[in-house]
Amino acid sequence: MDRSVVVPFETLHFLGRMNVHLTHELQNVMATISETSGLLDDLVDLFSAGADMDRKRLSKLTGRIVQEIDRGHKLVSHINTLAHSVDEAESEVDLTRVVRFMAYTAPCLPNARPIELDINLEELKAVIRPYLLEHLLYAAIRYAFQGLEPDQGIGLKLSSQDNTAEILFTGLALGKEFPGFPDAFAQKALDTLQATASLDRDRGALALTLPLDR
Repeated sequence: MDRSVVVPFETLHFLGRMNVHLTHELQNVMATISETSGLLDDLVDLFSAGADMDRKRLSKLTGRIVQEIDRGHKLVSHINTLAHSVDEAESEVDLTRVVRFMAYTAPCLPNARPIELDINLEELKAVIRPYLLEHLLYAAIRYAFQGLEPDQGIGLKLSSQDNTAEILFTGLALGKEFPGFPDAFAQKALDTLQATASLDRDRGALALTLPLDR
């Protein structure tokens, strides 16, 4: 396979930003574990000094550490998945996995909102440049979050028909005061993937359509 494909700067920028988002959350995990470990040390010192053991508080602190370690493992897994997306210039990928991956990493993005996934397909294979698809989804997710209140979320549905895949975002903030989609960066990803974008702000929907067989 030809490995000489030039990756657009915009996609490199996206990969760098995703790494920043994910590692920032990983730093938060480490900070929480460090803080909680300090509180555990304080409890041990009190117990050594003759105080009664506060088992309820001890259990709560150890539970928090276990929870943060699990979150840290997931973040490291996300970082590894992102890194492996550039193993090959183009490869057969499962679109359901890629869409889920980007939805699972979305809470790390600035101004993140909840995402309700609607994927009934076990898998949906396509030969594609995975890093460009991730770049496109990143741009679409960031766009879909615009104008929403903190308690508002978006829907994300993946479906297929007639040898095409549709990735549909719903629940976007209504109105015409927002810029259009795609911007110049996302348009490059659309063009390379031979995909199209359809935005309906009045309905609060954004649809991405990709060919499954190019």
